[in-house]
Amino acid sequence: MKILYVEDNPMDIDLTRRSLKRTAPHIDMDAVSCQKEALTILKGPDFNIYDLILTDMRLPDGDGIAILSFVRSRSIPSAVVILTSQGNEETAVAVLKSGADDYIIKKPGYLDHLPVALENALTTHKAGTLRRNRLIQVLYLEHNSADIDFTRRHMGQHAPHITLHTTETVKDFFSLCNAPEQLNQFNVMLIDYRLPGANALEILKYLRLEKKCDTPMILVTGKGDEEIAIKALKIGAFDYITKNSGYLHKLPFIIENAVYSHEQSREHQALRESEARYKTLVDNIGIGICMINRSMEIVSANRQLKAWFPQINHQIKNQCSTMFCNPSEPNLPQDCPARRAFRDGKIHKTTIETLVDRKKRVFHMVATPIHGDGDEIHQVIEMIDDITERHNHQEQRLILETQLLQAQKHEALGNLAGGIAHDFNNLLATILGYSELALEDVEKGSLLEQEIKEIYTAGLRARDLTRQILTFAKKSASRPAPVQLSHVVTETLGFLKSTVPSSITLCHTITSDAMIMADTTQIHQIIMNLCTNAVQAMEEEGTLDISLSDILLDKIPPDVLKHQPGIPTAEHDTPRRYLKLTIRDSGDGIPEKNLPFIFEPYFTTKMSGRGTGLGLAVVQGIVHGYGGWITVESRRGEGTCFNIFLPTTSASMISDHGNVKEKELPSGNERILVVDDEAPITEMIATSLTKASYRVFPFSDSLTALEYIKSRPRNIDLVITDMTMPGLTGDKLAERIHQYAPDLPIIIATGFSTRISRDNDRLCHVAALLDKPVSRQKLLKTVRRVLDNVGKIS
Repeated sequence: MKILYVEDNPMDIDLTRRSLKRTAPHIDMDAVSCQKEALTILKGPDFNIYDLILTDMRLPDGDGIAILSFVRSRSIPSAVVILTSQGNEETAVAVLKSGADDYIIKKPGYLDHLPVALENALTTHKAGTLRRNRLIQVLYLEHNSADIDFTRRHMGQHAPHITLHTTETVKDFFSLCNAPEQLNQFNVMLIDYRLPGANALEILKYLRLEKKCDTPMILVTGKGDEEIAIKALKIGAFDYITKNSGYLHKLPFIIENAVYSHEQSREHQALRESEARYKTLVDNIGIGICMINRSMEIVSANRQLKAWFPQINHQIKNQCSTMFCNPSEPNLPQDCPARRAFRDGKIHKTTIETLVDRKKRVFHMVATPIHGDGDEIHQVIEMIDDITERHNHQEQRLILETQLLQAQKHEALGNLAGGIAHDFNNLLATILGYSELALEDVEKGSLLEQEIKEIYTAGLRARDLTRQILTFAKKSASRPAPVQLSHVVTETLGFLKSTVPSSITLCHTITSDAMIMADTTQIHQIIMNLCTNAVQAMEEEGTLDISLSDILLDKIPPDVLKHQPGIPTAEHDTPRRYLKLTIRDSGDGIPEKNLPFIFEPYFTTKMSGRGTGLGLAVVQGIVHGYGGWITVESRRGEGTCFNIFLPTTSASMISDHGNVKEKELPSGNERILVVDDEAPITEMIATSLTKASYRVFPFSDSLTALEYIKSRPRNIDLVITDMTMPGLTGDKLAERIHQYAPDLPIIIATGFSTRISRDNDRLCHVAALLDKPVSRQKLLKTVRRVLDNVGKIS
């Protein structure tokens, strides 16, 4: 098949050429970009080489209808298919009425179906050509043999495509009429009026009314029978012809006209049915469709549009600019898509938000101009699609993208914190280890001992700080322990003083030293989050007041407790003691409408870059996890007050600050292999163990240590190895050692590693896990416990 493609968009031409080459290589395509070029080819000597002409509806210098009209007027033997982006019944009817063999809507995926559509259009065109040139079969009822002979001879000479099938008696004629399979082969009935013993009008009436025969009927009358002919037309005859001079020359034209008119009538009926189907389709489609005239009035609308905008049925003049455009933007009606389409003749799109049934809906509108004769635009078709759900999904997608970005930032922070923690813990292990060793050798009560203790204490605080960083970055699990909340509040205030503007006054009132079961890092996170929010609410000046006090459960107002989950009731034996932490600011306060939502995840009123909406949700989650609750009081212009209630504990605070030495530390004489790629740590551990009477074999390379064990597996009683080392990591080293010495106990020390945790399967060959930096006391106790348990665990 060879086709001529008329399209002004080079991208569409390229895509179509590529698609046809891939899916229909038998279709050869030439392309031109405008109507003028197409008509030049069709007027030239090669006008008949194209089987099909594929043309876009809108061209820069004309349209597809003009090319179609030229092809049909010149009887060019080519099928014509029109491409249009307007998938509506008006366009379809206009194209089909103009004589196109088919039309194709440019919607997503149309190129995949283009080859089949082109083949079908060519088949339809060829069938139409055959229909116009086919033989016409005529059933001729005539009792005069001479007239039959004259008519047959004339047709044979002047209209050979018309074949006469004659019958001379009414009886034979009715025999054919009563056999539908025979009657259907005739295109026309030619009936003589003057039949012996029969009334031609009655025959016509019988065929039309009783037999429901719709075959075109032509009555042949004699001179002076015009009145009879008029009656025949009223009964249902298509036409009549009078037997006068030269009537046989008119007869072929009348027969052809009858056939073509009958076919046209059938096609019109089919078209009316098609229009009805299109109307049904338009009325039942899920988008709103309307026609708008130049006065900006809606002249017709489908069912869906009327369902969304019932006022279309009630208003005499339905002004689309006031119905579909946002009334909150007074300038928009003048620039609504329909008005712009009338103004420049182009397709225009927009998205509007409006209320439908008191609910906000989002609509996408496309206004397409409909051209009449010439370039005049007499109507605009507007398609309106409800995209509320899609719009909401888009907003949700943006929120999720923001959340993902924030999560990626947190992950990056965690990875950075983990890397820092590993190196920092190795340094602290050396500082703390040698501080402990020095304290054993220094003169007791001396100034030097006090100074070394300060170094040791500072190292412990640095260790705790590293753990807090890891917990905050989600690289270490939360470990609740007895915490003196007053210490955390004091430390946090000290940090805030260096970050809060000097124009904001910090006040604190601490009247309790009670303990709570919590993770210090999480409590620090709670206080920092609430204080940061308060500082941002006050902008550049104000007062931030933090207070901590004891409170009994039965002293808390009932209206505070009634909505809090898990709070003990009055039936309990003794009132429980709580700590009340209050953070109050003098900012603008929280709007009343926002108060019910402030603890919801991702709810925030801050500008972009100043908050994620996660802070208060995290704070509430932590507080509830500790069995407490949080309340908020706020009024516009009067500031905000958060109250946090946490249950106290009678447990004592666990701390190794200052407890650098016990009177009796465990010792032994076993053989211990120590491996760490940091030489100072290896030496420090070896010294600590040697002072406890153990025999130590230090290594700074894991592969060398493995070779030593392979050669002397029975000479070692215990292995202490670092986790992160070049060559072999600690867990891999443990696996290899287990192959040669299955009963040899192994302790892994780690500053930080994502490869291992206390619940990890990689610890199946490991007797204990130590977190760096580890105190000498814990090191010796762990070593003694592991050695004493050798052989006890099956």
